[in-house]
This record gives sequence, structure tokens and C-alpha cells, in this order.
Amino acid sequence: MINDGFVRYSREQEEGDIDDEESEEAESQLSRLISALANSLHYVTDTFLWHFENDTTESRGKIVTVSRKTYRLNRISKISPLELLNRKINALDYDDALVIAKTYDLDTDVIYQAQWQDAEVSESAIHDYLDKIHDREWVLSACIRTFSNKPDLLRLLLNYGLKDTDILDKILNNGASSNKDEIIKLLREYLFKVNSEVKEFLGKLHISEKDIIVCKYRHYFFKYLDRLRTYEVIVEEKKKHDIENGSMEDFEDNDGWVTFVDYASTFVDDYAVFRDLNIAALAMDYATEEFFKGLNVLFTHHGSETLPYRFTILEQIPETVSPDDYESFLPSVILNSNGELVERLWHEQPWREIDWVDNPILKQRILPNVSEELEVGGIKLNPVEYPAQSTLITKWYIDRAHKIDSVSGQVDKALELIHHGIRKNVMNLETLEENLDMLAKLVYDCYPNLDSVSKSMSLKEFEALTEAEIIRVFLQYTDEKRIVSDIKKFIIPFLRILPSRRARLNHVLKDNIIDKIPISEPESKPLDLLYNYILDISSSNLKLVCTIFEASKPSLDAQERIIVSDEDLARIALACLYGNSRTDNWQDMTRIYECLPIFDEVSDESFDINSLQNYTPYEFFSLFKSKNEIQLQGIIDSLELHLNAAEILTRYDNAVPLCWFLQSSNDYILQKQLCIQLARRSGSGPENDEDRFKNEDEWTLLLKEILNLHENGKGVLSKISTEEIYKIFVSSLLSYGKFNLARKIILPTDQPQPLDITVAEQLVIDASREFFDNAPSGNMYHGYMKLAYECLQILPISDTLQSEIEFIEATHMLTEQKVYHQPGILIHPMQIRLAPNKLDLISRLLSTNEDAYYDSKSIMELAKKLGYRNDKVAEVKVMAMLADAALRDSNLNFAYNMCIDIVKIIKTISNMRNNDKKETLLDSVKDIAWRICYEVAKQDTFQNLEKQMILMGYALAMCPSDQAADILNIWRKIDNEYRLELIRKCNEKSLEKPKLVKPVVERVESSLLTPLLKGDRIKSVFSRFF
Repeated sequence: MINDGFVRYSREQEEGDIDDEESEEAESQLSRLISALANSLHYVTDTFLWHFENDTTESRGKIVTVSRKTYRLNRISKISPLELLNRKINALDYDDALVIAKTYDLDTDVIYQAQWQDAEVSESAIHDYLDKIHDREWVLSACIRTFSNKPDLLRLLLNYGLKDTDILDKILNNGASSNKDEIIKLLREYLFKVNSEVKEFLGKLHISEKDIIVCKYRHYFFKYLDRLRTYEVIVEEKKKHDIENGSMEDFEDNDGWVTFVDYASTFVDDYAVFRDLNIAALAMDYATEEFFKGLNVLFTHHGSETLPYRFTILEQIPETVSPDDYESFLPSVILNSNGELVERLWHEQPWREIDWVDNPILKQRILPNVSEELEVGGIKLNPVEYPAQSTLITKWYIDRAHKIDSVSGQVDKALELIHHGIRKNVMNLETLEENLDMLAKLVYDCYPNLDSVSKSMSLKEFEALTEAEIIRVFLQYTDEKRIVSDIKKFIIPFLRILPSRRARLNHVLKDNIIDKIPISEPESKPLDLLYNYILDISSSNLKLVCTIFEASKPSLDAQERIIVSDEDLARIALACLYGNSRTDNWQDMTRIYECLPIFDEVSDESFDINSLQNYTPYEFFSLFKSKNEIQLQGIIDSLELHLNAAEILTRYDNAVPLCWFLQSSNDYILQKQLCIQLARRSGSGPENDEDRFKNEDEWTLLLKEILNLHENGKGVLSKISTEEIYKIFVSSLLSYGKFNLARKIILPTDQPQPLDITVAEQLVIDASREFFDNAPSGNMYHGYMKLAYECLQILPISDTLQSEIEFIEATHMLTEQKVYHQPGILIHPMQIRLAPNKLDLISRLLSTNEDAYYDSKSIMELAKKLGYRNDKVAEVKVMAMLADAALRDSNLNFAYNMCIDIVKIIKTISNMRNNDKKETLLDSVKDIAWRICYEVAKQDTFQNLEKQMILMGYALAMCPSDQAADILNIWRKIDNEYRLELIRKCNEKSLEKPKLVKPVVERVESSLLTPLLKGDRIKSVFSRFF
């Protein structure tokens, strides 16, 4: 019922339309359920209730007819017009809805809004629906939110909405200012010309919330219209891009069919995303994708959104892309009206003129919370002033070149970038260009097929190199075949740019323009870098240096030479030669010498190189820099002498570096050491069958070569005299056992003797002693001892030589008698020579061999050969040793005879003419004599009392005063025994009365000791006892 009237409608109309498919599906499910139940019941009745029915088949299959009636239920309800209107709209019954709205005076906007939402975007739809909607804010929103798959229709819709947003006059009329009309006119004509008055006016301007919303819509209409045009252009460019870059690959991957993206089918979704994208972020994506035509569109038509971030955008271009591909985007520099170097502006072409809604002050009022993204994908969007200053452009190029090198390692790409920068008038890129150019040569030309440190060197590492290190890097893997070409191709060009490079770097450093390029301390001259490299490798690789010098010969044209200056060539070559400490490259040194220039004759200004000492190659070169041509020629002449001498020394395995000739020029010791080494190292040991020299002629030639090195005091052995050379040489011959040749040199028959005979004799003795000291055995018929013995016989035998011969014979005797140094260890010849008291050796001999004393003559002779010939004290000592040995063997008669012989020697000495030596000698021998006489005389086993008394009397006569009393007591005891013995003998014979015997003391004194003893002393001694 509506307003007391009735409206009849079905249940379906009341409840709304029911989905046909859902109804059919529900009915189908219900029918299937009933059918299943019926079948189940039929089975039950047929199985269990069969006996209640007729058993015939006809009875069970009889059909029963049931009648069915259908009833319809209608409902009458009351509803409001607005609700009914909504139901009509929901049922898409727009005509009835309009009738209801007009009938009951309802708002028709909802009907047209619903129709708009159901309709496709078209010009007629816009006029049929949007024009009739009174809520214009809703219309604006619909224009913003509605999409069409046709760009033209979408543009039509956006422009339709834009027309309703031009409310500038309305907004400005709300402002309060005395000259409001002028300000409004100014804002219309010059939107961005803002003075203090305009700024104050706009700041105080009242804008309603509704107007702000309209302004926002206007802003977005312009934005989306611009984006639409941009999208259309980009899609066209993408189609071309796909054809150019993907067609052949797609052609292969799809079996000969080319498939392209259908941008029209995805327009709505793509544009919906595109229109709200951050354009700067999109530009970064295009840069990453190398879609430069699309990037050009964004820069050209959206410059205000992209150009402040142009550097960040360009940095997203892959480092492997050739800068030629994006050359048009690279910043360039021009001179502005103020004479300043600034960035050239991009040629922008906005899609439209700037509208009043873009005024920055108004925009801030309208969109106060809108802010651009500061970071995209982890990359910060850093705005840069536009246009930028020249220094900022320079820094960007430098940073970009380093990044290309560090990320991709493609130096050629970084070099292309810097070339473009220089062509675009960017300042201070020349040094970086040179570095990249050299690094590119190093990577691609110098060692293109070598995986080395230089191959992987980064630009940063290369820039950190000093000038000298750059040269070493270029030449670190060079060899003799390519060293010349490498220097000409890489080093010489580098040296040529050094002056301007240094000046440029100093200017950069002074003005503090940039801090990316390290400043290395420059050398004094560019060529010094090459010279220092040559000096540096001369110690380790002289062959390379030799090759460089051969490419710098004065005979070559100046254009072909590496070292053009003859003076520099001489200085650097001499420094390399004299600064080289090696001794195995004389052939290379000779080749270098042959490359040296020839200057004028030497004059009084010549320089004596022998005054120099041991310097490094650098120090030599620094010293030679101050020498003129004449002085250099003098050094070259000395070099020839030194090279010849070095060749001789090398031939005899005594090579020395060239600097040795400078060190030894005034050093007698060094020259003598070399002469000794030359003479001694030229032969082999005397016991070695393989001698280096096969005959005496080679030894004679060696002597001649040594004399040539002396060169009458002008050679390299000038500090050694000729006589000393002969001494050294003869000594070497003797040490090698060349006795015959040594005799010929010492005693020549066709020339004067080079050595005095006494000097020669000393040489012979020294050589013999050397053999003696090295002999493992004292056997004079074998080994070194034999050589020692034979060496002494090459000269006429003198007393000195004879004593040396006898000593060897004595050593032989001691060895034969097996004298021991320690128990179980035979004495060594060296120990015999070094024995401080060689008579101890005789004592050991007598102690070791109990019967040795019988051959007293041999023992006495041994003592003489040990060096005690004509030594009475030694003779007495040896005789005492013999007596002592006989005493140990209980041979008292032998001991008595040795004592008598000792007394005779003393008597002989006492008969000598008086002098100081005589008294000293007598004191020494008496001390020995009384002791041995006393030892022999006091033996209880002595059978001959008379001899015993005689020896005791000798001891008493020669002993010191403090020993006389003890000896006298013993003597008296023996004397008493002797008297009793005489009496006993007389009684036994019963003969005549025995004669009185003269006291023994008187007989000794009268017969033997009268000349020896002091009468007063004996008398005083005997007066106390008798």
C-alpha cells in the first residue's frame, strides 16, 4: 500500500530477484535426495513386506494416480518511496526509478550516478549522466576514479572534470587587499612572480575546505592528463624498443614466431599504476632497464619532477652500458651571462602551460602534507641544484668513472664517459682522462692475455700509484723481446705528458678544487723516472738494462733511441755497471760497455774514479750527473781496465763486482786478499789427483795474468809490490805441492831471482809447517808429513832448514815410539809442535817404553832434533831422565854412569871462560845434577859403596846449603858402612894390617871437585862433623 493505494507484486518481487542458477541447483539437490529415499524404501518393501501383497509381478508393478493442487500466496506490504527508489536502482530499472523520483520529488543524482557507474565511458554517457548530476564534487571524484580502456575517452573525461575546477577568481575574491584586482591580474599573467605583497596576500587568503578539495581535484586532473600523454608516448617508444631489442631473441625462442606485448589490453591496469608513480623513481627504473627513449620523455615532459634528481637517475644506468648510448643525458657545461661555468639546461617541453594551481604558495596551502619519496628501493633521492655549478659536474663525472671501473672493471667505458665530459666542456677531467687512458693501455694493450695484478687493478689503486710505480707496473712483466717496444709505446708517452700533468695537479692542489686525485711528489725530471727504473732493475736483471742501452746506441737515429742524450746514456750505464754487485753477468756488462759513447780525449780535467767508494746505483748516477764529457770519458777508460781485470778474475773463479775495484783501489789489504785468493783457488789440494791446471804452463800463465793485473803499479793490484806477488804465488805453489815449479820460479836460470833466498827460505818453512800442522800422523814417509819433509828440500839446506828437517825427523821418531798425549790417544804432530816443553815428550817416551833408555844415543839425538842442539841444560836434563829411567828399572850402574857423564859436562862448563851466562848455566845444570846424583846414591840396593859415596859426594858438593846437612848425614852413614866393609875384608884375609884409607871426601875433593867446590864451604861443613 502506498498512500492508501495498493501495489500488487509477487513474492519474488518482494524478496528481490533470486539467482536462477542457485534456484536450479537447490531444486536439483532436493530431487536427488527424494529419489534416493524412494529407492531405499522400495527396496525395503520389496524385501520384507512381500508376503502382505500379491505375489504376482503385476500386483507389484501397478501404478497409483495421485492428484496435486497448486496454491499461490500473495502479501500486501507498505514501503517508502526512497526505499522503493533504491530497489529500482538496484534492479537496474532506471526508468521506473526516474518516474518514482519525479513523482515523489526525490533526488535524481543517485539514479544518474548509478547509471554512470554501469555505463561505459563515452561522450554521450558524460552528457547523459554527469551533466545531470547536481553534486559536482561527486562528479569530480567520478572523473578521477573512472577508467576507460581507450585513452581518448579517458582524456575526455579528465578534461570534463577539469572544467569545473577553475575557481581562482572565487578564491582570490576572498582575499582582503587594497589592490586585490592588480594582484589577481598578476597571478593570472605571471603565476610564479611572487613579491612580498603577493606572498602576504596569498598567505592571508581564506580558502574553504570545499575549495581546497576542488583545487586538489584540479591538481590531479592536470597531473593525470600529463601522465596520460606521457604514458601514450612511452607506450609507443616501448613498442619500438621491443621491436629493436627483443624481436630476434623472441623469434628464436618461439620457433620462428614473434610475440609482442599487447599494451592496449593492459592499458587500464598499467595506467592506473603509472599515473600515481613517482616519476623520479620511474626514471630510475628506465635508467636501469636502459630504456633511454622513455627516460628522454620523462626528462623532456616532466623536468620539474626528474631533473632535480638527474644525477641519482643517471647513476642507475648499468655500469656496463656504453656511455655513447646515453651521451645525450650526460651533463654539459656552458658559460652563463655572468661569465660563470654552469650546467647546460635540459630542453624541456611540458605538456601544458603552468596553471595557477601550480603556484608554490597556493600549492602549499592545498597539498600541505604531500611530500616526495626520499628513498626508492634503498636508494636515496638526493636533489641537486639545477643548473649545477661546474665543480659539482666535475665531481659527478669523477665519481661515475670510478663507479664504472669498480663495479664493471671496464676501463674503456669509464674512459668513454670522461671523453664525453671533456667534449661537454667539463673542467678538470684531463688528469683522470690520462689515468684512465693509461689504465686502459695497461689492461687491454700491455698485458691483454695475462691474468695478473695489473689486469685486476682498479682506477682507485692506479691513482694511488706514484709516477715511479706507474712505470714499474707497466714494465713488471716485460722481457727482453718487448722491453724496447713497451718503453716506446707506454713509458715515453707518459713521460711526455708529465710536465703538463704536474702543472695541472699542482693547480688542483693549490686551488683545492677536488680531493679525488692524489698528488704524488714529482721527480726532478720526467726522464729521471725512466732512469731510476733502469737503475732499480740493474741489480736483478741486467739483460733488460742491456737491451735498453742497445736501443739507445749513439749510432742510432735520435728518433729511434730510448735515451737520446749521450751524456745521460754514459751516466746511467756507468751507474748500472758500478752499482751492480753481481759477478755472473760479465757478458752483459761488456755489451753495455760497447753501447757507451766516445767523447773527447781525456785532459787534466779527467776524473779519477778510483777515488769513489761503494755506492748504490742511484748514488753513482747522482754523482755522475755533475761530470762533464771529458770526465765521463776518463771513467769509461777506467771501466775498460776494470772489465778486463774482471774477465781475468772470472776465468780463474775469483770474480768480484766492478765496485770492488773502486773499494780496493787504495786498499792494500783487499788487493792482497784478492791476489791470495786468485793464486790459491786456482789449484786443487796436494792430495787431490784432479788438478785444475793440467801442466806447469797454465800455472805460469796465471802468474803472468797476476802480473798484468799489477801492470807495473798502474793496474788493479797497484798497491802490491812485484816481490809480494811472487811471494803469494810461490806460497800457493808450495801449498799445492808444486815443489818443482816453485824451485824454478825461486831459482830461475834465465833471469834474476825474483825473491831473496832468505825470503824464499821462509816461504818454504811456512809451507812445510802448514803441511806439518795438517798432518794426521807424524809418519814422514806418508801424506802431509812427507810433503812437509820434501818441501824443505827444494832449496839449498841451511841451518834453519836443517832444524826444520830434524824436527820432522824427531816427530817421526816420537810417532814410531807411540808416544801418547793422553791414555789411549797417540800424540798428534800439532801437539808436538805446540808442546811448551818438548823435553816432556822425551819423558813420556821413557815412561812409556821401559827399555828405551838403553838406546841413550838415540834419545840424546832426539832431544837435539826437537830443537835442543847445543843446549847443555837440555842435554843434562835428558841425561837425568835417562838416569831416572834406569833407576826405575833398578839399573844402578847405568844410572851411575849417566851421573858421571853429567858431572863431566859440568866440569866442561866450569872450564869455560867466565861470563854471566856461565854462572847461570852452571846454576841450572848443578840443580839438575845434585838431584839425580842424590836420588841414585841414596838407593839401598846400591852394591858399590864406593860409587855410592862418590855420587853422594857430588850431590853434597852441588846441593844448596839448606840441603847439605841431610845429605851429609846420609854420606856419613855410607862412609861408616864403607869403613866397616874394609875392616871386614881385612879380617877375612888375615893379611897385613890394613892401610889407612884416605877419607873419601878428600879423595873426591882432590880428584874431581877441586875446581868445582868452594874450599871454605867444604871445610866449614866438615869441621862440624869431624
